[in-house]
Amino acid sequence: MLNTEAFNNLKKLSSVRQKEVFCPLIKTRAITSPLKVADDLSIKSAIVSPDLYDLNISKMIYENVMFPDLTNKLSFEEFINNTSYIDRQVLLWGILFSTYKTLGKQQIICSECNNKFEDEVTLESIIQKDSITLWDQEESFKDHNYLIEEKIEDIDTINRIVFNTGIPTIADHLEVLRLITTEKLKENFEKFNSLTTKSEDLATVTRSISVYKTEDDKAPDIFSTARDVHHVIHSYLLMDFCEDVFSKYNTQFSKYLPAFKKPYVCSKCNKNFNFNVDMEVALLRHYFR
Repeated sequence: MLNTEAFNNLKKLSSVRQKEVFCPLIKTRAITSPLKVADDLSIKSAIVSPDLYDLNISKMIYENVMFPDLTNKLSFEEFINNTSYIDRQVLLWGILFSTYKTLGKQQIICSECNNKFEDEVTLESIIQKDSITLWDQEESFKDHNYLIEEKIEDIDTINRIVFNTGIPTIADHLEVLRLITTEKLKENFEKFNSLTTKSEDLATVTRSISVYKTEDDKAPDIFSTARDVHHVIHSYLLMDFCEDVFSKYNTQFSKYLPAFKKPYVCSKCNKNFNFNVDMEVALLRHYFR
């Protein structure tokens, strides 16, 4: 059997293609390494369950990232409970950059005239000056709560509903994905080019829902578990109601979402438009193409 030195020598293969990124919400540097064959098998086998898929993606990111500015290495539980889901997207970009450097040929469609053409989209080309916004609040993203109040009319037993929202951690996202089926995940991906729908997205960013029965209600009904929050949103709230809550949430937080995009000028109508990239969808398309 080869000695330890021989195996350690092979580790240098990953270090050659490392990429430094900056996590915008936890404000920490990270060094990403390229994916290995074991990561490929883990991701492909995890698609049988949405929460298992997301958990394995998070483990894959954890195993291929190091934080040089942290004194002690984070445990996996510390990583998912203290890292925002937004930071996870940036880390995923870094890992894909380290591994492939390109998304390959993509079909580009002009948003103005629907002109279609193919072009190679590199990982470097989808980072623009405004792609990443740093967290600029005094509190950490975990401690920052944003209350959204919705007045209820024409119902005597409900005066208002208050959503306590914030930017989710990786663990928060995992909690919600555990509530949806594999069939639903595949349906979302095929229909909407996304792993989640608005109800799951709203549940992910909602830390609790308080239902006040009267104007001066001192003991509102509070739904604070991921399961209860998702059930209230999915089963009881009207679409326009949820859209209004999401609109208010996005006004407060959308600037922090990474904007992975490659700008184009249409050759037919001469309009400027962007080809937007969802990093998770890009990863799935690679593995299941």
